[in-house]
Amino acid sequence: LSGNKPMTGNSAASTQRAADNSENKKSHSDTADGGSLKETVGQAATEVAGQAKDKAVSLIGEQKANLATGITSVADSIRQIGENLRNDGGSNQIASLAGKYGDSVAEQVEKFSHYVGESDLKEVTHDVEQFARRNPALFVGGAFALGVLAARFFKSSRAGQSGGGHSLNGSTRKTSTDRAVQAS
Repeated sequence: LSGNKPMTGNSAASTQRAADNSENKKSHSDTADGGSLKETVGQAATEVAGQAKDKAVSLIGEQKANLATGITSVADSIRQIGENLRNDGGSNQIASLAGKYGDSVAEQVEKFSHYVGESDLKEVTHDVEQFARRNPALFVGGAFALGVLAARFFKSSRAGQSGGGHSLNGSTRKTSTDRAVQAS
C-alpha cells in the first residue's frame, strides 16, 4: 500500500477482507438503525391506534348514555300520554284502554332504555341482529317508525333553535302550535 511496491497475494486478500468486514459492519449497522426506526414507527403507530380506540370507546359510551336518556324520555312521554288519556277519558272505555296500553308500552320502552344503558355495544349489536333475523318485518317496521320519530325530533329541535318562531329576517312565522293556540 505504501510506495509503489506491488501487493502480494496475502496482503491483497487481507486488504480485501478488511474492506469486506468494514462493509459488513456498516451494512449491519444500517440494518440495526433501520430496524430500530421501524420498531419506533411501529410502536408509535400502535400507541396512536390505542389512543384512537380509547377515544372511540369513550365517545360510543357517551352516545350510548345519551341514547338511553333519550329513550327514557320517550318512555316518560308515553306514560304521560297514557295518564292523560285515563284521566281525561272519564267514562270513555277506549281512552281508558288506550291509557293502560300506553303505560304498558312505556314500561317496555323503559326496560329497553335500561338494557341499552347497561349492556355493552357488542351485546346490543348482536341482539339487534338476532331480532332482525327472527322478525324481519317487525324490525323493518320498527326501523321505519324510529326514522319517522327521529325526523320529527330533529325537525322540532331545529324549530326550537330558530328563536321561537322568528325567521332570520326578523319577521314572525306561525308554527302549527302557534296556530292551534290562536284558534282556541
